[in-house]
Amino acid sequence: MSTYTTETVNAQFLNSSFIDRIEAGHTKEASEVLSTFTRQKLRETGFARKIFTPQSIVASDLDRDIDETPRILVEKEPDSTAAAFGLHGSPEIRYWSAKRYPVYFFKVSSPDFRKTKGELMTYKHNIQQILQENSIKDLQTQEDGNLVDRLKAIAADTASGNAGIQDYSVTGFGIKTLMTQLKVLAKQFQKPGRILMSYNSYLSLLSRQARIIGSDVAGAHFKGDAMTHFYGFEIITTIKGDLLSSNATAGISDNDYSDMIFVFAPEQYLGQFFSLIEPTVFVKTEADVIEFQTYEYVGIGLGNTKGFVGGKYNHSVDADLAP
Repeated sequence: MSTYTTETVNAQFLNSSFIDRIEAGHTKEASEVLSTFTRQKLRETGFARKIFTPQSIVASDLDRDIDETPRILVEKEPDSTAAAFGLHGSPEIRYWSAKRYPVYFFKVSSPDFRKTKGELMTYKHNIQQILQENSIKDLQTQEDGNLVDRLKAIAADTASGNAGIQDYSVTGFGIKTLMTQLKVLAKQFQKPGRILMSYNSYLSLLSRQARIIGSDVAGAHFKGDAMTHFYGFEIITTIKGDLLSSNATAGISDNDYSDMIFVFAPEQYLGQFFSLIEPTVFVKTEADVIEFQTYEYVGIGLGNTKGFVGGKYNHSVDADLAP
């Protein structure tokens, strides 16, 4: 009995059509289709692009430097310290107190993904899904993971003026401690805007008892209503709990897995995300081998090092049950 579904047949038909298009010499057209899909998925699932709204710029917007590293000069908030950093390698951060600071652009790319035409024809998922499972995840890990690494480094550096990572591992996780973290940002004369947490932390927040959050709110959560805001502040969630772990080697069963939450000032008081070259899928064919590689040129600048506060939590302790 055949196990092929309509979806499987359609996927294999799409893959064959894609291969036919490449064989006809239309690699540019194939690249454009995959690039559009990649950009859409990055916007949907990457949290760096939700903390900062990407702004597209062109070569004429760049400012010249003594070397050939592309950069743009950005006005920063008065009396604030800005941080300039790259998105690959070790977190090398430079601080700026002048009226303007540079945002440098770096190439972010995925490893080459190679398949023969015959192999692609056997796939039960279309090529767009294959691309999502490979290239898009690679770009996300670099954008999101490297951003968090830079935030941790800034928080740990007393020269940055940041309030540092707040440790709530003893008091535990709850509305009380999350509100305390928000107050730390407010004490830096920064109004909170967005909260970044893992889905694990989000589920812990949803599980607050009715006597704490009210029966109507608890009932709505039980029925499946999403909690998009915390006391008016937007919540950004991610399933990439490993990126929000204070211990880089923590496993899912460890207390320090996905134990970090970041609170950010509104975007206009925080920084910028610039895109010089949008995510682009390069398609190359040689004999029966089709090669994909995805790359982009992006730059993130933190115009205000006091514009965020990190918190470390212990989800096994409920702060709201404490007297």
